[in-house]
Amino acid sequence: DPDIPLHLSAYHPAWRMDAPATPRATLERAFAQASRRLRYVYLGNVAGELGRDTRCAGCGAVAVVRQGYATEVRMNGAACPGCGARLPIVTA
Repeated sequence: DPDIPLHLSAYHPAWRMDAPATPRATLERAFAQASRRLRYVYLGNVAGELGRDTRCAGCGAVAVVRQGYATEVRMNGAACPGCGARLPIVTA
């Protein structure tokens, strides 16, 4: 189902782990490949705007903004704030 969300998260070495961190280029390649088949692909544990927000698959308007642990829902109920299309997103 193209509406299934996929979260790709970068690895960072932590307690007792010493493998190198996930290169940003690796995440960007995975994001590009997954985005060809899925509408909602996200990147985590990495700075930048790519894969951060939820966008309408139809018009590209930002429906949910993510900044760190904070989110801002911009949808009108279940509708895209740009074109009004119904989005398969649960916000409650």
